[in-house]
Amino acid sequence: MPLSFFIDFSVFLIGAGVAKQGFLQNPTQYKRQLKAISIVSLLLGMSIKILPYVSVYHFGTIFVQDYLGGPLLTIFYITAITLLAERSGASRLLHPLSYIGRMSMSNYLFQSMVCTAIFYSYGLGLYGSVSYTTGFVFLIALFCLQILLSLLWMGLYKYGPVEYIWRIFTYGKKPVMRR
Repeated sequence: MPLSFFIDFSVFLIGAGVAKQGFLQNPTQYKRQLKAISIVSLLLGMSIKILPYVSVYHFGTIFVQDYLGGPLLTIFYITAITLLAERSGASRLLHPLSYIGRMSMSNYLFQSMVCTAIFYSYGLGLYGSVSYTTGFVFLIALFCLQILLSLLWMGLYKYGPVEYIWRIFTYGKKPVMRR
Protein backbone atom coordinates (compact mmCIF):
# COMPACT_ATOMS: atom_id res chain seq x y z
CA MET A 1 0.00 0.00 0.00
CA PRO A 2 1.60 3.32 -1.08
CA LEU A 3 0.36 5.15 2.02
CA SER A 4 2.11 2.62 4.22
CA PHE A 5 5.42 3.52 2.58
CA PHE A 6 4.99 7.22 3.38
CA ILE A 7 4.02 6.51 6.98
CA ASP A 8 6.91 4.08 7.48
CA PHE A 9 9.34 6.45 5.78
CA SER A 10 8.20 9.38 7.95
CA VAL A 11 8.71 7.25 11.09
CA PHE A 12 12.17 6.35 9.77
CA LEU A 13 12.98 10.05 9.32
CA ILE A 14 11.74 10.86 12.83
CA GLY A 15 14.02 8.12 14.18
CA ALA A 16 16.96 9.51 12.21
CA GLY A 17 16.27 12.98 13.59
CA VAL A 18 16.09 11.66 17.16
CA ALA A 19 19.39 9.81 16.63
CA LYS A 20 21.04 12.91 15.17
CA GLN A 21 19.93 15.04 18.14
CA GLY A 22 21.37 12.48 20.57
CA PHE A 23 18.20 12.15 22.67
CA LEU A 24 18.76 8.47 23.34
CA GLN A 25 22.56 8.60 23.61
CA ASN A 26 22.43 11.33 26.28
CA PRO A 27 19.18 10.65 28.14
CA THR A 28 20.20 12.50 31.30
CA GLN A 29 20.69 15.68 29.29
CA TYR A 30 17.20 15.37 27.75
CA LYS A 31 15.43 13.79 30.72
CA ARG A 32 12.64 16.40 30.92
CA GLN A 33 11.91 16.24 27.20
CA LEU A 34 11.97 12.43 27.19
CA LYS A 35 9.52 12.32 30.11
CA ALA A 36 7.16 14.71 28.30
CA ILE A 37 7.41 12.74 25.06
CA SER A 38 6.83 9.51 26.96
CA ILE A 39 3.69 10.76 28.71
CA VAL A 40 2.19 12.42 25.62
CA SER A 41 2.90 9.44 23.36
CA LEU A 42 1.39 7.03 25.92
CA LEU A 43 -1.79 9.07 26.37
CA LEU A 44 -2.26 9.73 22.64
CA GLY A 45 -1.27 6.21 21.63
CA MET A 46 -3.63 4.51 24.09
CA SER A 47 -6.46 6.90 23.19
CA ILE A 48 -6.05 6.09 19.51
CA LYS A 49 -5.56 2.33 20.05
CA ILE A 50 -8.89 2.01 21.90
CA LEU A 51 -10.86 3.86 19.17
CA PRO A 52 -12.24 0.72 17.45
CA TYR A 53 -13.51 -0.56 20.81
CA VAL A 54 -15.26 2.60 22.01
CA SER A 55 -16.60 3.93 18.69
CA VAL A 56 -17.98 2.54 15.46
CA TYR A 57 -15.78 -0.35 14.36
CA HIS A 58 -14.91 0.30 10.70
CA PHE A 59 -11.95 0.66 8.38
CA GLY A 60 -11.21 4.27 9.37
CA THR A 61 -10.85 3.59 13.08
CA ILE A 62 -8.77 0.48 12.42
CA PHE A 63 -6.57 2.44 9.99
CA VAL A 64 -6.01 5.25 12.51
CA GLN A 65 -5.37 2.70 15.27
CA ASP A 66 -2.72 0.89 13.23
CA TYR A 67 -0.95 3.78 11.54
CA LEU A 68 -1.02 6.36 14.33
CA GLY A 69 -1.59 4.46 17.57
CA GLY A 70 1.12 1.88 16.93
CA PRO A 71 3.92 4.36 16.16
CA LEU A 72 2.91 6.54 19.12
CA LEU A 73 3.08 3.59 21.50
CA THR A 74 6.43 2.62 19.96
CA ILE A 75 7.70 6.10 20.84
CA PHE A 76 6.41 5.58 24.38
CA TYR A 77 8.18 2.21 24.70
CA ILE A 78 11.47 3.64 23.42
CA THR A 79 11.42 6.69 25.69
CA ALA A 80 10.21 4.75 28.74
CA ILE A 81 12.87 2.05 28.38
CA THR A 82 15.54 4.71 27.80
CA LEU A 83 14.52 6.54 30.98
CA LEU A 84 14.24 3.28 32.90
CA ALA A 85 17.69 2.15 31.76
CA GLU A 86 19.21 5.23 33.40
CA ARG A 87 18.33 3.87 36.83
CA SER A 88 20.99 1.54 38.25
CA GLY A 89 18.66 -1.23 39.42
CA ALA A 90 16.62 -1.12 36.24
CA SER A 91 19.69 -1.24 34.00
CA ARG A 92 20.71 -4.54 35.61
CA LEU A 93 17.18 -5.82 35.06
CA LEU A 94 17.18 -4.70 31.42
CA HIS A 95 20.71 -5.98 30.66
CA PRO A 96 19.53 -9.40 29.34
CA LEU A 97 17.61 -7.53 26.64
CA SER A 98 20.92 -6.32 25.24
CA TYR A 99 21.74 -9.84 24.06
CA ILE A 100 18.50 -10.01 22.11
CA GLY A 101 19.13 -6.54 20.70
CA ARG A 102 22.61 -7.43 19.48
CA MET A 103 21.15 -10.23 17.37
CA SER A 104 17.76 -8.72 16.61
CA MET A 105 17.47 -9.95 13.01
CA SER A 106 18.30 -13.52 14.03
CA ASN A 107 15.78 -13.37 16.88
CA TYR A 108 13.09 -11.87 14.65
CA LEU A 109 13.52 -14.65 12.09
CA PHE A 110 13.67 -17.34 14.81
CA GLN A 111 10.47 -16.03 16.38
CA SER A 112 8.76 -15.85 12.98
CA MET A 113 9.73 -19.44 12.12
CA VAL A 114 8.59 -20.81 15.49
CA CYS A 115 5.28 -18.94 15.46
CA THR A 116 4.40 -19.73 11.86
CA ALA A 117 5.25 -23.40 12.48
CA ILE A 118 2.87 -23.40 15.43
CA PHE A 119 0.03 -21.21 14.16
CA TYR A 120 -0.04 -21.54 10.34
CA SER A 121 -1.65 -24.40 8.46
CA TYR A 122 1.63 -25.84 7.20
CA GLY A 123 2.55 -26.43 10.85
CA LEU A 124 0.29 -27.22 13.79
CA GLY A 125 -2.45 -24.87 12.54
CA LEU A 126 -3.33 -23.50 15.98
CA TYR A 127 -4.25 -19.99 14.78
CA GLY A 128 -7.52 -18.92 16.42
CA SER A 129 -7.66 -21.89 18.78
CA VAL A 130 -5.28 -20.61 21.49
CA SER A 131 -6.74 -18.58 24.38
CA TYR A 132 -5.34 -15.17 25.28
CA THR A 133 -3.90 -16.59 28.49
CA THR A 134 -2.20 -19.48 26.70
CA GLY A 135 -0.92 -17.11 24.03
CA PHE A 136 0.48 -14.75 26.65
CA VAL A 137 2.21 -17.57 28.54
CA PHE A 138 3.61 -18.86 25.22
CA LEU A 139 4.85 -15.37 24.34
CA ILE A 140 6.66 -14.98 27.67
CA ALA A 141 8.16 -18.48 27.44
CA LEU A 142 9.37 -17.91 23.87
CA PHE A 143 10.88 -14.56 24.79
CA CYS A 144 12.67 -16.06 27.82
CA LEU A 145 13.98 -18.84 25.56
CA GLN A 146 15.26 -16.22 23.14
CA ILE A 147 17.02 -14.36 25.95
CA LEU A 148 18.69 -17.58 27.10
CA LEU A 149 19.72 -18.65 23.58
CA SER A 150 21.00 -15.14 22.80
CA LEU A 151 23.02 -15.08 26.03
CA LEU A 152 24.59 -18.45 25.22
CA TRP A 153 25.28 -17.50 21.59
CA MET A 154 26.79 -14.10 22.41
CA GLY A 155 29.07 -15.78 24.95
CA LEU A 156 30.72 -17.64 22.08
CA TYR A 157 30.32 -15.29 19.10
CA LYS A 158 30.48 -11.57 18.37
CA TYR A 159 27.43 -11.52 16.08
CA GLY A 160 24.20 -13.38 15.59
CA PRO A 161 24.14 -15.75 12.58
CA VAL A 162 22.02 -13.46 10.39
CA GLU A 163 23.94 -10.38 11.52
CA TYR A 164 27.18 -12.13 10.52
CA ILE A 165 25.84 -12.80 7.01
CA TRP A 166 24.56 -9.23 6.84
CA ARG A 167 28.05 -7.92 7.66
CA ILE A 168 29.61 -10.08 4.95
CA PHE A 169 27.31 -8.54 2.34
CA THR A 170 27.62 -5.04 3.77
CA TYR A 171 31.42 -4.91 4.03
CA GLY A 172 32.34 -7.46 1.36
CA LYS A 173 34.56 -9.50 3.68
CA LYS A 174 34.18 -12.00 6.48
CA PRO A 175 34.46 -10.48 9.95
CA VAL A 176 35.91 -12.50 12.85
CA MET A 177 32.98 -14.43 14.29
CA ARG A 178 34.34 -16.12 17.41
CA ARG A 179 35.08 -14.20 20.58
